Amino acid sequence: MHENKKLIICCGGTGGHFYPGLSVAEEFQKQGGSVILFLTGKHSQNQSEIAKKVGVNSIILPTLPLPLGIAGKMKFLSVCLFHILKNIKQLKYEKANYMLCMGSFNTVPSALAARFLKIPLFLHDGNSFIGKANKLLSKFSVEMGVAFPPANEKSIRCPVRILGMPL
Repeated sequence: MHENKKLIICCGGTGGHFYPGLSVAEEFQKQGGSVILFLTGKHSQNQSEIAKKVGVNSIILPTLPLPLGIAGKMKFLSVCLFHILKNIKQLKYEKANYMLCMGSFNTVPSALAARFLKIPLFLHDGNSFIGKANKLLSKFSVEMGVAFPPANEKSIRCPVRILGMPL
């Protein structure tokens, strides 16, 4: 079904983003596609080792600073721009057909790089209240899968499909 297709899955931060992304990666590979996880956050090294044990390749990307306060937002934007450029280079090298972002502000540079390269972007949110990153990225997304009916659905700018949490 996904033969000769390449999917990049961005998992930022916590196990709540990583494990559902890993589940999607394993299923995509079972269907004949190839996957690379883009991992960010303080647990990315450990998550990379877990992915390797189940046969999923990963790349560890630098973590973004928290966008808290005016100074934090300014630093976030400048670092984010640098990371977008690095992601563009990596995505050109990987020749991905699709990108799936599992949530977290750490996925923003990868998603914007995919948008720049016209790689179809898909999102997933495991919460009933859709986070800021996914609300922002929904402007550029083909579709958002959600675990629960979103409480703030009016702020989402792409089609939404209730899929549950990938296990």
